[in-house]
Amino acid sequence: MRRKELTPREKEVYELLQQGLTTKEIATKLKITQQRVQVVARNAKYRLMDQAKDLDNSVDS
Repeated sequence: MRRKELTPREKEVYELLQQGLTTKEIATKLKITQQRVQVVARNAKYRLMDQAKDLDNSVDS
């Protein structure tokens, strides 16, 4: 089973994306590659989708 909570890095990247930073700007700020930013953002998206599904299931129960 996959961990549902965002990791600290996923939270960090997600917050920077919400602030409107580009993947290039985030990569520079966090001293990681743009590809790593994309992977972390994708993983965060999947975790958030899982959390939303769990919430929907608990409301329907």
